[in-house]
Amino acid sequence: MQKFKVNRIEVSLTFLFLLIVLAFCQNSIHQRTIKKALNDADKAPKVLTRLQNCLYLTMAMNVELRGYALTHDEKYLYLSYDLVKTWADTIIFRIDSLLHQQDESFTEGFTTLAEYKEAFFQTADHSADLSKLIAEGKDSLFLEQFKDETMNKKLSTTWKNLTDVVRPFENHVIINNREKYERLNKVNITINVLLIVLSLPAFVIAIVDLRKEIARRVKLLRDFHSYNQELIFNDGHEINAVKDEYIFAYYKKSINSLSNFINAISKGDYSTQYEGIDNENLALNKNTLASKIIDLRDKLRTSKDNDAKLHWLNEGLTKLASILRTDQNDLNQLSYDTVCFLTKSIRYQQGSLFILNDDDPELKYLEMTACYAFNRKKYIHKQINPGQGLVGQAYLEGRSIILTTLPEGYTEITSGLGDATPGCLCIVPMIYNDTIVGVLEVAGFTPLAPHQLEFLEKCGEQVASAVLASKMIQKMKTIADQSSAATRNL
Repeated sequence: MQKFKVNRIEVSLTFLFLLIVLAFCQNSIHQRTIKKALNDADKAPKVLTRLQNCLYLTMAMNVELRGYALTHDEKYLYLSYDLVKTWADTIIFRIDSLLHQQDESFTEGFTTLAEYKEAFFQTADHSADLSKLIAEGKDSLFLEQFKDETMNKKLSTTWKNLTDVVRPFENHVIINNREKYERLNKVNITINVLLIVLSLPAFVIAIVDLRKEIARRVKLLRDFHSYNQELIFNDGHEINAVKDEYIFAYYKKSINSLSNFINAISKGDYSTQYEGIDNENLALNKNTLASKIIDLRDKLRTSKDNDAKLHWLNEGLTKLASILRTDQNDLNQLSYDTVCFLTKSIRYQQGSLFILNDDDPELKYLEMTACYAFNRKKYIHKQINPGQGLVGQAYLEGRSIILTTLPEGYTEITSGLGDATPGCLCIVPMIYNDTIVGVLEVAGFTPLAPHQLEFLEKCGEQVASAVLASKMIQKMKTIADQSSAATRNL
């Protein structure tokens, strides 16, 4: 369907072009014909004017001859007869030339013109002879010959014959060419009107189809821009006037931003920002490719962070296991190395480890076995009964306690700069096989991240296992010592 519309526009424009060419050719032909008709019509007055000039020359010869005869004053001979004959010859030649241009078959006109020329020249020669008689003083002879009207009658007769033949012909030429001119004008107007009538449907079709094509193109550009905004990136700006440059520049910018963002992500730069995204258009890009790529970046960043946290957690557990194996035979050293390692691992400033003392089953209590603060070993002896304070509560409940708002003076972190209340306190029970062995308490100025809490709880399980093992070794050693002592006593 679209191809048909495009072809119809091409056919309409081609038809209009052919009509324009046809009109140009027709006008050119008619203009030449009209110009020829006007030229032919213009020649007729020239012929008649030159015939009148011949008559004026005849009258001039007659007047100057009469004046010279009356006054014998040569000033009346202001035209020499040779000059008159030259002028007459020129005028008659031009008449003959114009008659040939008008109609070479006009033999009657050429014949009468030749007869008139001959009569005119004879009259001129006769007038020249008469002027000589006057100059010689032969007035009587002049009078006698002047009264002889033979030459004048011949000239008059030939003039009449010439005008009787030429004037109707020239009038006919004038009328005929005027009619021809008017007829050609009418034909020209009719053809032009016909061409206009023929071209009008093609012009209307072309205009209508072009307007439809322009509207379709504008809609296509708008749809393309909307599709770009819906699919790739939406900056929140609506377009009022459809401009190719703006739409394609917008598309190019969107693609470049997307490409740059993807390239940065592919290089592992998960902190990169998508160019153009802000708080104002964030909601508009909820379902766009830009938003999905940003989500992908966030997921990759989260995955990378999780991998880093997992690696950090596993590495910490491995190091802790090494510490526990080394200090397994010395519970106090195990406690200090453990609390020191865990406090440093989460970058906290203070830590304490409480181990359950159950030597007397009727009187159990939590005994602080190690305390660490700012890279220093603290020698503090402290006992907490189950349920007493936060540490005792964590022991009874068997779950971790995290506080981000501590009462003033609850606990203080002492450094070279003075005493300060920490911003976060974390108490983690150390559980192995549902047996609570002790409680770890750490304090710092920054909130504890979830992965750090997970790390402490997993470490608590290892520490609990190591403490139980250490206690078992100690008991076995005590039993062995007692057995040895009993044997020696026997």
